[in-house]
Amino acid sequence: MPTVPKPISFTKDEGFFELSKNTVFSGVAKGMGGLFSYLGLASGVENRLTAVIDDGKQDEEYMLQVSPGEIKIIGGERGIYYGVMTLLQLAAKNLKDGIANIPVCKIDDRPKYAYRGFMLDVSRHFFPPSTIKKILDVLSVLKINYFHLHISDNQGYRLESKEFPKLNEIGSVRAGTRGDGKEVKGYYTAAEIEEMVGYALERRIEIIPELDIPGHTIALLASYPYLGCEGKEMKVAETFGISDNILCAGKESTYEFLYKLVDEIASYFPSKYFHLGGDEAPKTKWKNCPHCKKALIDNNLKSFSELQSHFINKIIERLEQKGKTVIVWNEAIYGGLLKDGAICQYWSDGKKPRRVFAAADGGRKTIISKFSPYYLDYPYGMTPLKKTYNFDPEMDGFTSEGLKNIMGVEAPLWTEYVDTEEKLFYQMLPRLMAVAESGWGSAKDYTDFKVRLESLRPLFAMMGIKMPSLGECDPGPIKGAIATVKFFINAFDRSMINSSINAIKAQSERRR
Repeated sequence: MPTVPKPISFTKDEGFFELSKNTVFSGVAKGMGGLFSYLGLASGVENRLTAVIDDGKQDEEYMLQVSPGEIKIIGGERGIYYGVMTLLQLAAKNLKDGIANIPVCKIDDRPKYAYRGFMLDVSRHFFPPSTIKKILDVLSVLKINYFHLHISDNQGYRLESKEFPKLNEIGSVRAGTRGDGKEVKGYYTAAEIEEMVGYALERRIEIIPELDIPGHTIALLASYPYLGCEGKEMKVAETFGISDNILCAGKESTYEFLYKLVDEIASYFPSKYFHLGGDEAPKTKWKNCPHCKKALIDNNLKSFSELQSHFINKIIERLEQKGKTVIVWNEAIYGGLLKDGAICQYWSDGKKPRRVFAAADGGRKTIISKFSPYYLDYPYGMTPLKKTYNFDPEMDGFTSEGLKNIMGVEAPLWTEYVDTEEKLFYQMLPRLMAVAESGWGSAKDYTDFKVRLESLRPLFAMMGIKMPSLGECDPGPIKGAIATVKFFINAFDRSMINSSINAIKAQSERRR
C-alpha cells in the first residue's frame, strides 16, 4: 500500500475517503488540486483536504491523516507538498472511473538526507523545455528536491548568453555526432530558463547549473579560442570522451571571461548551489604553456594539480560573493588546496574512495553519486535495478564523523547515447525510484519495493511516460552481459582511444 519512497510510518484502518474533482483543497494546500490533473477526476461527493503548517516539524516532514470525511496534512512547508505527492500516488493506485477511494490511514514521514538529486546532461543531446517540465513532474512525485543541469561540455553550451553571444552562435551548434553529419543544436533562452526555474520551485525543486571547468570546455574554446593555452581555433566536439584541450589557467583573460560568465549563469538560477565540475582535466597543455608555468611559480604551487585547485578557488570566491555554495566532482579535491566550503560529489575514485572518505572525515560535505550503480546512462545489464536499489550510500569506509557529512544522493544521466525523450525515461525509470528510496532512508526490502514500483506505473503512464518491464530492469547474467557488451561496442571508436590515453594522464596527475 505505501508509496515510493516508502514512508517512515504507515498504519491503515477501515473505510475510504472519496477523492474527486469536488474535493476542496483548503489551508496552505489551497490551489494544489491542479496537481491531480493527470488523474482526470470525475464529480463526486463534496469533502475537504486541509493542510496546516506546524512550526514544530522540520521543513520536509509531514503527517497525513485520512478519514472518511476529511484528509489532513500537517507539516513543514515542503512537507505539506510531499504529503500531497503521497496522496497523488495513493489516488493513482486506487483510481476507478474518475474516483479515487483513498483508504483510511495515517502516515508519518520525513527524509533521511536533505539532498536528493537527479542530474541531466543537456550538452551531449539537447532536450526542450517541455521535456524538462516532464522530468520535474517526475522528480516532484518521487520527492527529489534538486535537479542538476549539466549545461556545458565539449559537445555544446546550452544557455542563452548576452555577455558572450558566440557561445550560442558557435558553441551551441554541433555539426554532427560521430560522423553522422546530423546537426545538433539548441540552447535555453533567458525566458525559458525563468519559466523552468519557476516551474521547478512550484514543485519544491532547485535547479543547479553546472559549468564544467577547466576540462570539458571545447564548446567554450570553439567560441572563444583565446581561452585556451594555444589560442587555436577548433570546432565544437563531434565525438565523446576526455580531451586535453582545456581552459588556460595562466591567462588573466580566462578568469575575466569566467567571472562574467558565472555571474550571468548565477543570475538565471536562484539556487544556493552552483556546480563547477572539475573532473577529467588532463594538464598536458598546461605543462607546455608559459602562462600556466608562470602561474605555478607566481602562486608558489608545487604541481599542476595544485594549479587546478587555485584555478577553481578563484571562481569559487567569485561565486561566494553571489551567495553561492560550489559543488565539484571528486577529482577537484585531489590538488589538496580546494576551499573548505566546496562540496564534493563522489562518482569515481578507485575501488575504495579513500580520498573521498578522508575529505568527509575532515568535514567536507559530500554527495554520493557512485557511477556504479547510480549512473543511469549505463544499460540495465550492467546496472540492474536491484543493484541500484540495494546500494548503501553509507559505504564501508566512512567513519562516524564522515557519515555526518553525507548530504545525500544524486543519480546522473549522461546523454552521449541518449538522444530521445523516450530513451531518457527508459534509462531514468524505475532506477531513479530506487535512488529516491535510498535518499529517503526507508528500510530496504526489494520484493516490497517492486510491488510499490508497479503501483506507480499507471500514474507515469498518465504522464506520458512508459517504464521498462521488471524483466528488462533485471535481465539476468546472460542477457545482462550481452547488453553490456553491445553498449561498449557501440561506444568504442577511434576517438575513445585518445580519450582513454587522456584519462590515464589525468589519473596519473592525481595527488597521492
